Amino acid sequence: MEITISLGDALHYLICIAILIFLFYLISVVKNLIPSVKSLAVILKDFETVSATAAEGADSAKKVVQDVSSIASEMSGVVKGNQSSVKAATNLVNSVTSLAKLMKK
Repeated sequence: MEITISLGDALHYLICIAILIFLFYLISVVKNLIPSVKSLAVILKDFETVSATAAEGADSAKKVVQDVSSIASEMSGVVKGNQSSVKAATNLVNSVTSLAKLMKK
């Protein structure tokens, strides 16, 4: 009994076997990737929580910086206003002193 396989049939069988081996390999890869994907999802959820907390902290820090900046500008305005008041008081004292000197003469 002789079995004759043509070259085309042999190539067809080899391709079918290669496809089956490739499918088993893909199933194995997907099976191994599922736990990795699940742990990645947990890590991304944690990262989302941390980044939201960091964003809230950055917003509150920005508000604090703006408050400090406005207080500093108000303080500089008060100091400038006080300088004007001190100058006016000094000029008033000088004029009173000059007037008192004129009265003594």
